[in-house]
Amino acid sequence: MDLTSFWDPDFDLDGLPPFPELPARRQIIWLASYPKSGNTWMRLFLTAYLSGKSETDINDDLMGNHQCNNPLFSQIIAKKPLSKFTDLDAARVRVAVQRLYARNPERIVVKTHSAIAMPYGHPSIDPASTFASLLILRNPLAVLPSFARHMNLDLDEAVDSMNSGRMSLGGEGSQSPTTVLSSWSSFTRSWLASAQQLNVLSLRYEDMKDKPEETFARALAHILVPVDQQRLKSAVGATDFDKLKAQDLAKGFKERTRADKGNVFFRSGKTEGWRQELTEAQIIATITNHWDVMEQLDYIPEDLRPEFEDIKFKALEAMVDKGVNIGVYAEDLNRLRAKRGIHSRLAVKASKTQIGPKQKKRRLKNTTRPTAKKTFG
Repeated sequence: MDLTSFWDPDFDLDGLPPFPELPARRQIIWLASYPKSGNTWMRLFLTAYLSGKSETDINDDLMGNHQCNNPLFSQIIAKKPLSKFTDLDAARVRVAVQRLYARNPERIVVKTHSAIAMPYGHPSIDPASTFASLLILRNPLAVLPSFARHMNLDLDEAVDSMNSGRMSLGGEGSQSPTTVLSSWSSFTRSWLASAQQLNVLSLRYEDMKDKPEETFARALAHILVPVDQQRLKSAVGATDFDKLKAQDLAKGFKERTRADKGNVFFRSGKTEGWRQELTEAQIIATITNHWDVMEQLDYIPEDLRPEFEDIKFKALEAMVDKGVNIGVYAEDLNRLRAKRGIHSRLAVKASKTQIGPKQKKRRLKNTTRPTAKKTFG
């Protein structure tokens, strides 16, 4: 597997059958993450490991890496320049782009920040072209300050953006087609829910920091790359975060966004830096927005458990009041009610939320939040 070259001498775009007749091959290895969660770090590690380099260059070593929203392929397929692309055009060409990538004679690693979604009725990720997926997870409290800087937002704006189901990347005025990002929770849920279909291995940024050799070795094993311990140590050393940041400071990083210009891409790499950067209100808002997925992934800080418990109680009570079937969270709500001495209301059952006739009329259509409490990864 070669991350630095793609073009096969016999690869002829003009000779390919038209999509959707273009057959799929299971050649793509997805490297998926919400922005500022460690995707670039993993790409640099894989490049260093596969090339056997003891040193890495943050710009030169990523020149041949592949993006799921490849603008060249997209324009060829749509037969129009990127400047005339609509969001519908971007949605329609994505699977075709992926099937072109999958024509590569060897497995190919492709970076994506795309949620698993169906924009305009077209899938964002093609399972038929997928060999395996590496999903990098990071606590949204730690993502928030870096995401704000990366997107040129203040922290309060970033809190809202990370909770927006309409959040997207690229599109009009950029150099790439639109990518559906969605909220941090929706993005994370979509990939975790696709674990079997897309052969997903979930990896934590925090583990990449605390136990890099073990974590990167798991990634290699999942994509069926033999693990050589000496080569592993060398690649981990070559992509040490402080070394990457030093290069960024010295000569810049080519993949910075327009909004990110003037800032370092490799900002701090800390897992607890948010404690000094976020206000109490921003911390509580982030937990309120993403409490269910954060709890499932064990991302609720121990010292904030009391605040979290109150957030969870209020969220579940609000769902019951609106007629949402909270399913597996029913037992949790009953326990939280009992802890607060609330005995006047009927116990909530997992199979059926008990609500009054008037509340039934206000039953919500969207019941995705309560489904988060399942075993992920």
